[in-house]
Amino acid sequence: MVARVAHVVCEAYYHECILLQVRALSNLAQLTFVESFFKATDYNPLQQLSSSLRRLELFRTSSALPAVLPQLTLREALVIRTVGKIANSEVLGASLAALTRLTCLEVDGSIDVALPAELNALSRLQRLSWNTAFECAHAQLVPVPGGAWLRSVVSLRLPAVVLALSLQRLAMAGQLEELQLELSCSKAADAHTVLSWAAQQDSLRRLELSHLWAADLVNDALLLQRHRPSLSIEFVGRPMLPGRL
Repeated sequence: MVARVAHVVCEAYYHECILLQVRALSNLAQLTFVESFFKATDYNPLQQLSSSLRRLELFRTSSALPAVLPQLTLREALVIRTVGKIANSEVLGASLAALTRLTCLEVDGSIDVALPAELNALSRLQRLSWNTAFECAHAQLVPVPGGAWLRSVVSLRLPAVVLALSLQRLAMAGQLEELQLELSCSKAADAHTVLSWAAQQDSLRRLELSHLWAADLVNDALLLQRHRPSLSIEFVGRPMLPGRL
């Protein structure tokens, strides 16, 4: 019966013995870690789950990403929401080159790495959510990587500053239905640029402005909704004081 378990949540674990137990679950499809702090190599027993594991979630974890990540197949999702500095963030790029079946990638938190070029290997990707410390800490940002993922992506969540740099490449995203703008580390001009672009995208069905937003952005968004009644627009978080973004 134990071998048939499909989803395990490991919360507040600090000893790698739990990973030795989990690896015996030959049908495990989804594995979630919450506030479980392991070294990069502690996750190595998960390699025995590479044929069954479809979704890996790391919530409020820190210290290190699993060194075994490139060896996992993960046919559905990789979700990383970190606290504290990640010592081996370079593992993420190497992992994406191998995790070509992913349909969902969510990376959020203090991991200091830009969108890896290896994203172009994810030809089945439907949802991308990327909001990290890199966008706030570095002035020299680059557009999103090109590649086949742009033709399959349906939902996109990125800082407005990155989106504003990426509009030419996003012209390939003909299936895009949902766009979420993270504004906390962006300038008002970036958000206005993206909103103007969004007004011309017939495939868009939902637009979300997250965390920090200013009154003039609300006006722009309301004008956009008047122009596109079928477009759902949501504001998440709190408004900024006048003149700030």
